[in-house]
Amino acid sequence: MMATRALLALREVSSWQGLAGAAAAAVLLWLAARTLEWAWWTPLRLDRALRAQGLRGTRYRLFTGDVREDARRNREARTKPLPLGCHDIIARVQPMFHDLVKENGNIG
Repeated sequence: MMATRALLALREVSSWQGLAGAAAAAVLLWLAARTLEWAWWTPLRLDRALRAQGLRGTRYRLFTGDVREDARRNREARTKPLPLGCHDIIARVQPMFHDLVKENGNIG
């Protein structure tokens, strides 16, 4: 009974409604492809290009990125006191950046 109602409803759909539905589906498909390109394929392509140049880094993680590792390094850096009169605060303020420069050198 429900299937016959659905078939009757499909027969009543005008060609303009079908065209609008197809256009909406095409726009949603395009939007999904663009989002996938932005969130997944571009970062992986950049990762490959940087590794080909000899720059190593952390693996790409879609939603979290380096947040956990950065938070851990910040906690570790803040537990170590700075010597009196020390003005070298980069290791304490931006420990992840400091470690990356130590590991890869200053590439700027």
